[in-house]
Amino acid sequence: MIADNDSSENFLVVLDFDDTIVEGNSEESVKSLLKSRDIDLPLHMLNHYEKHKDWNFYINLLYQLLYDNNILHDDIVQSLNKISFVKGSAQMLETLRDMKIKRNIDVIVISGGNVLVIEKILENAGLRNAIDQILSNPVSVQPNGLVKIGLLNTHTCDHCFSGEMCKGVVIKNYLSRQKSERNIDYDKIFFAGDYLNDICLCLQLREKDFAMARHQYPLEKDLQNRKVKGQLRATLISWKTGYDVIKVLEKQTELI
Repeated sequence: MIADNDSSENFLVVLDFDDTIVEGNSEESVKSLLKSRDIDLPLHMLNHYEKHKDWNFYINLLYQLLYDNNILHDDIVQSLNKISFVKGSAQMLETLRDMKIKRNIDVIVISGGNVLVIEKILENAGLRNAIDQILSNPVSVQPNGLVKIGLLNTHTCDHCFSGEMCKGVVIKNYLSRQKSERNIDYDKIFFAGDYLNDICLCLQLREKDFAMARHQYPLEKDLQNRKVKGQLRATLISWKTGYDVIKVLEKQTELI
C-alpha cells in the first residue's frame, strides 16, 4: 500500500513464493498428506504431466485424489504449518512491512501456485499484512470439501506452458490497472525469484528496475545469458537469503 508521506517516488516489490519466500514447492506439503497414509501418486498422473506439462490439470488431479481418500480442505490447511521459510525471507517481509510506513512501496506476490496455500502460509506466520496483493491461481472449495484450482490467466507465450500462468502477462495487467485505477507509475520495480517460469516477468522490467535471481537456481544462469545477449534490461542481482534482498531494497529506496 502506498504510504501517505513526503516521498515522491513509488516503488513496487514483486516476489515469487516457492523457493523465494518458502523453501521448496508449497504443493509438496499437500502431497505429503498422501505419503503419510501410504498412498502413491498414480503413474498416469505423473506421465500426463511429463508429457503435457499442464500443471493446472495435474494439481487438480492431486486434489481430487486427496478428496477420494477423505483428505479435505481442513487437512490441507493444517499441513501448511510444516512449511519452512527461506533463510531471511520472513525478516524480509517484516522489514518491508516497516518500510511501507515511510516509503511509497507496494508489495505483491506473483506465484504459479495457488491463493489458498499462499494465504494460509502467510497468515500462519503473521505475515499476510506485509503483502498488498497475491496474484496466483484462484481456489474454490466445494461444499463437500473438494478443492479446485483455477487458472489466473491464459496466454500464447512461447516461454510458458499452456497449463500454467504467464507471469509476464500478470505483471503487465497489474501495472496497467495501477495506472488506470490509481494513476501510479513506479519509479523502480524489484523482482525476486528463482525459476524459469519467472523469465517472462523479468523481461518486462526496464533498465532502472532490478531482477534478483536466487543464487545457483535456474533463473540466475538464464538471466546471466540473456543479460550478455542484451535481452534483459534490468540490473541483475544474485541473492542467497532474504537478508540479501533486504539490503538491495533498503539501498535503492533510501529516503533523501
